Amino acid sequence: MKSYLPKRFDFRVRVFMEEPDFGKGVAQLLSLTREKGSLSAAYKSMGMAASKAWKILNRAEKAKIF
Repeated sequence: MKSYLPKRFDFRVRVFMEEPDFGKGVAQLLSLTREKGSLSAAYKSMGMAASKAWKILNRAEKAKIF
């Protein structure tokens, strides 16, 4: 029985911190919400789903970043 190795390997590493780390997407969503006057207009302009926008907003609020 022969054993074959793939020609290349692909793996991903995810690092988790105890405190949430917010990226530019969160900042952009909050900035557009302020600029456009509504969360709905902000996430639609970003092409984001409403549920994702609300999750981001709730997470940011819980972490007290604004």
